[in-house]
Amino acid sequence: MNDTFLIQYQHDIPDELILELQNNLQEFNIVVEKQSDSEYEYATGSLINDIIVYVSENQTSLIVSGLIVRTTYDLLKFSISELFKGLKKHLNKSGDKKSELKKISVKHRIGDKTIDFELETNLKDELIERVIEQSFELLKGENAKAIIANQDYLSKEYDYKQAKFVFNEQNGLWEPINYGAIRKEYNDLIRNANQNIKD
Repeated sequence: MNDTFLIQYQHDIPDELILELQNNLQEFNIVVEKQSDSEYEYATGSLINDIIVYVSENQTSLIVSGLIVRTTYDLLKFSISELFKGLKKHLNKSGDKKSELKKISVKHRIGDKTIDFELETNLKDELIERVIEQSFELLKGENAKAIIANQDYLSKEYDYKQAKFVFNEQNGLWEPINYGAIRKEYNDLIRNANQNIKD
């Protein structure tokens, strides 16, 4: 993968938004490409995001250690912010209620694991850069290691190799999805249903 990061987008993302982003980033070594249709043909739900920003393992390790070059840090923050604002602006302009909520996913690679920070376009514009900085802070120190070492926070869909954070605008915090609790709730539901059938 690119030494900095790769941006992929789905087919329904407007061309003008992608062209504008490419123009803004043309002097940097960043790849912007459309996601493969075949890769997502059978994917549903949490497996799909409208725009995905893949941050290389090298850059993620620099964020974790606090050694990332400031220009790279600012470039990553700027790119995500511009994607978010551009996508939201297009949705407001189109007036299409069916597609008014889109998701941008920022994926950081740590060894054989991935930490995914997911943003929805209902977030206020003025919060976006602070929210991105908060996600970077979460990667530092022992926070990231603790999350990917706990299987409760790893998705079975990704062979227990991906953790996901979603931003809670009410409390202003990134919160990890507790897949372990979800799996337990589902298993309890199935067990109770089977018990009811026997009864």
